[in-house]
Amino acid sequence: EKRGILISKSAAKILGAHVGDAVMIYLTTQEGQANTSELIVVGVFNETSLFGYAAYVNIEMLNELINIPPLSATDIALYFKKGLSENNYLHRLHALLSSQNEVLPLVGRKELADALAKDERTYVLALISLDANLDTIKDLLDALTIFIYLLFGVFLLIIMTGIMNTYRVILFERTAEIGTMRALGMRKEKVLAMFLLEAFFLALSAALCGLIAGSALLFGLSNISLKSIPGAGLFTNNGYLMLFLKPSHIIVGLLLLIVAVLLAVQGPARRASMLSPAEALREIV
Repeated sequence: EKRGILISKSAAKILGAHVGDAVMIYLTTQEGQANTSELIVVGVFNETSLFGYAAYVNIEMLNELINIPPLSATDIALYFKKGLSENNYLHRLHALLSSQNEVLPLVGRKELADALAKDERTYVLALISLDANLDTIKDLLDALTIFIYLLFGVFLLIIMTGIMNTYRVILFERTAEIGTMRALGMRKEKVLAMFLLEAFFLALSAALCGLIAGSALLFGLSNISLKSIPGAGLFTNNGYLMLFLKPSHIIVGLLLLIVAVLLAVQGPARRASMLSPAEALREIV
C-alpha cells in the first residue's frame, strides 16, 4: 500500500499504535522545508536496529514527500557474496563511475559529510565502504578493545599477586623438602628450575581447562536464540551468537597467562632455592 507504513514494536509501543491506525510523519525536503503526511500502519515488526525505531514506507511516496524524483535514492547499498573483496570492487566501481560522472573521492564518513556540506550541487555521487561508514562504531569498538586489554592487564596483576602470596605459603610448607633436596646435593639452579617448571605445567593445565570450559560456555550461548532482544540483529547471525575462536588470540592469551605466572613465582622460588640445608632444618625445628 502506497500510503502504508511498517513500524517497529518499540515505535508502536511508544505511539500506542496498532495495525490499521493512522500516524503522522514529519519530514524535511531536499530544500529544507518541513512536510507532513498521514500514513496507515500496515504492519508491526521485530526490530533489528540498535535503538529499535526503524520504519519502512513506499519509496515513491517517500520521494514525493521529500521532493525528489520518484526513482531517486539518497543511499544505495551493495551486498557482495561472501569471500569477495569489498575494497577491490569499491575501487573498481569508483573508477567506472568516475569515467562517466563526477564522483567524490573515497574517504571516511566524517570527511564525506564535510565534502557534501561544502558541495553546492543538487546531486552528487559518492561511494563509501561499510568500514568507512561505520567509523564511529569502529572508534567505539576500538576504545572498548583498549578497555578490555587494560582490564585484562589488571586481571593479570591480581592473578600475579595472588599466586605470589600463595606460592610463598606453599614453599614455606615445603621447606623440609627443599632442605632434603639441597642436602642430597641438588644445586640452587635446579631447585629454581624445578619450581618454575612445576608452576609452568600448573598454569598450562589451568589455562587449558579454562579454554575448554569457556569454549563449552560459548557453544551453549551460541545455541540460545536472541531474536526477541531489540538490536540483536546487529551482532548475531539470524538471532544466534556466532562462535568464533581466533587461534592467535588464544595463543597470545595462553602465553601472557603463563608468563605472568612464571614472573609471580620467580621471587618465592628463587628465595626457596637459596635456602641452605642447615637453614631449612632450623626452620623445621
